[in-house]
Amino acid sequence: FTRVVSTAILMLLAWKSFATGFERLFGISLAVSIFVAPGVVDAHVLETLGETSKKMYGRLRLWTAVSWGAGSFAMGIVSDKF
Repeated sequence: FTRVVSTAILMLLAWKSFATGFERLFGISLAVSIFVAPGVVDAHVLETLGETSKKMYGRLRLWTAVSWGAGSFAMGIVSDKF
């Protein structure tokens, strides 16, 4: 349910006549953050995984964070140049 709601809210960003101005963009961001809570998602994933897969989950989260940081840094450079 939360995936559907958060996806529908995110689609408001594509609606140019609605997603204008700081207040509306802030409202969309706030609404999405209500339906997407990383801690809840992590708990659900850990509950779903078996005991052996739980050991790999920490490694996956680590490299996800490292790649996100590297990608953000690279996109910062790209957006500065172009």
